[in-house]
Amino acid sequence: MAWIAADNPSVPSRTMSSADPAASLRVRALGPVEVTALLRHEAAEITRDEQDVWGFVEMGLGAFLFCFLLFGTQEGKLSLAIALLMLIAAVVQRLFLAPPINTLGRLTDFMSTDAAAGYKARMMVLQGAYAGVEIAKWVMGACLAATLIGGRRPHSGNSWQQINVVNKPNHRHVNG
Repeated sequence: MAWIAADNPSVPSRTMSSADPAASLRVRALGPVEVTALLRHEAAEITRDEQDVWGFVEMGLGAFLFCFLLFGTQEGKLSLAIALLMLIAAVVQRLFLAPPINTLGRLTDFMSTDAAAGYKARMMVLQGAYAGVEIAKWVMGACLAATLIGGRRPHSGNSWQQINVVNKPNHRHVNG
């Protein structure tokens, strides 16, 4: 998601530099400054919409992972706790950090630089918190992967003994 958010602001410049002749007529009618502002706003709106969708996808994937570990495996409490913390982090991002960031972004899209300074400073703090939570999720994901990969499970050498338990002499009590 970060690469989309980093690339979308450059779309207006690319669009303005490679405008076709029909678009050039419209750009001249509105003025290049106004058209660039509108294109930047549209690119920002697209980024906001994609981040909203990604937030819901992350919450769904986090809930699925947690439920899978809880009901579909015999993982311990540590794996479940990490998965739950990742889910909580995704919920915090989507429900408590993204809406104010989007609101401040919409407020500052058409403001002058001087008028938007306070809002942009507040937005930068929220974006820093969002990035911090994202980094925490990556660290928790790495810890979860290490826990799942390096967990204590029986070695494959013992698996034949577990499968063939019925053939042991002390397990013939079924019919006798």
